[in-house]
Amino acid sequence: NVSHELRTPVSSIKLLSETLEEGALEDPGVSKKFLGQMIQEVDKLEGIVEGMTTLAKIESGEVRLKKKPVDIVRLVEQVTKRLQGMAAEKEQALTVVIPAEEVLVMADALQLEQVIFNITHNAIKFTPPGGTVTIRVTFDEQQVVVSTSDTGFGIDPADLARIFERFFKSDKSHSSQGSGLGLAISRHIIEAHSGRIWAEPAPGGKGSRISFSLPV
Repeated sequence: NVSHELRTPVSSIKLLSETLEEGALEDPGVSKKFLGQMIQEVDKLEGIVEGMTTLAKIESGEVRLKKKPVDIVRLVEQVTKRLQGMAAEKEQALTVVIPAEEVLVMADALQLEQVIFNITHNAIKFTPPGGTVTIRVTFDEQQVVVSTSDTGFGIDPADLARIFERFFKSDKSHSSQGSGLGLAISRHIIEAHSGRIWAEPAPGGKGSRISFSLPV
């Protein structure tokens, strides 16, 4: 729940600040390390607050979709450019498999780009250094499907139906990174576009794949 998610970084900041006050501040190396950790916890708090605000606006209907014809291939290319640096830092291969032609959908471009960013960012974050993340776009006369697959730890089969719940984090990730809200926000955005979003094991049995479909 939200109180638990907020309490964890707050407790960490409190402990770090108390340790600094008790004398660690006198050690330049230790104080720099602790201040860096405090900044990370503040960033985490900021992410939770921003995510909760966004989710509340979507759920209340305050966010109005501005639908127009959008080339989903172009959105994927834009997201890939934004995340190439993050993947490069982990020596990961970030690849795209996309049609040569436009694939138009009636959508809110900013909201849809956020979904593609969220699922790809997650894939990079939970894939070990040297792994591969692939974004793929396929389509037919009825729908377009965008999927992001990775070579990470994968998602426990029992958790596949739950990862789109707010604050849910699969035990397999062994990570407390992020706000735990990105996939919940993505689900609401896709459903508002009359689409569907789901998770499954990646082809080959290693890692996971998150996909969404939209009518064309």
